[in-house]
Amino acid sequence: MAEIHWWGAPRHIGSLTQLSPRLDELFTPGVPIFESSQKMTASLRGVMVRHPALDKNGKNDLIVVTTNQFGDSAPTPRLHFMKDSVPIGWQGAFFDDTIVAVNDLRPGWRKLTVRVQVYDLDRIPVDLFTAVGTLAATGVGVAQPQLFAFAGAASAVVGPLVKLINNLNQHDEIIDQRVALELSEQGHGDMLLQPGYYVCFAQPVEESKPLSINHQLRVLEQGVEFTACGYSVLEIEPSFTIDRTHELDQDAARLVAELDGKNVDSSAIEALRSVVDAADKFRRLERAWQLASKNPAELTVSDQELLANLKLDPELAPFLHALG
Repeated sequence: MAEIHWWGAPRHIGSLTQLSPRLDELFTPGVPIFESSQKMTASLRGVMVRHPALDKNGKNDLIVVTTNQFGDSAPTPRLHFMKDSVPIGWQGAFFDDTIVAVNDLRPGWRKLTVRVQVYDLDRIPVDLFTAVGTLAATGVGVAQPQLFAFAGAASAVVGPLVKLINNLNQHDEIIDQRVALELSEQGHGDMLLQPGYYVCFAQPVEESKPLSINHQLRVLEQGVEFTACGYSVLEIEPSFTIDRTHELDQDAARLVAELDGKNVDSSAIEALRSVVDAADKFRRLERAWQLASKNPAELTVSDQELLANLKLDPELAPFLHALG
């Protein structure tokens, strides 16, 4: 029998719903996978912290990080949890549970790769845990490591925290697994990007085991709590659950990841140019509408010349035809 790290279940679960090791099949017959242009949000709903090496008296220093990547774009990490003196068991009170949210699944985004990392930290100063907790409490975007330097976080926090996130393998692993979910057809061997719950086990579990998930998102084996190893629970839903500010933060973090020193190449520069170009076009469109909405008698000669030139711009013309 094969042993599987990732199992799944339908989004709508009852008091007890069977988990399936077959991510290449639909969780619910008749409920299709995602498709281009659809909304999608992936969230980390909780982590069952369990490992033989952990302190049963609650003296565990934990960090929870996920990384998301569409296609061959740069991986973008998110910090969900970082706290000292944590007991073993369920953890679900995160800084931010969103892994990634998109308002438009673009045609090129046919594969979503998600990595879940839960580590017990060694020799990390208490001051760093305190500083991270303070940042989270004051509303600073602590979930987006790429934006720390732009969010007013002290340099004494930014450097050590980014270094920590980039070098988690130097600490004690509890969970470190990834999955690649694709817009594909069932029966082709691809793990499907579809609405549902995804359970990531720290250790592979034999596919014949009768596992289920309850309404509290805890895993059971034959109705009894599953205790063989730790696990995390992800949810993917066909909706867009973040506000505009968080959406912009997410997009900014993805752009910074593209421009990170390890990833800078011609495609990263092109990505930056594309963003700047789009912003410039929007500013010009906004200026054209501003001038066009004025009383013509109020326009100076310079205003009239600028408006005429904007209307003649071939890049703006499709959007300005209503101005006449």
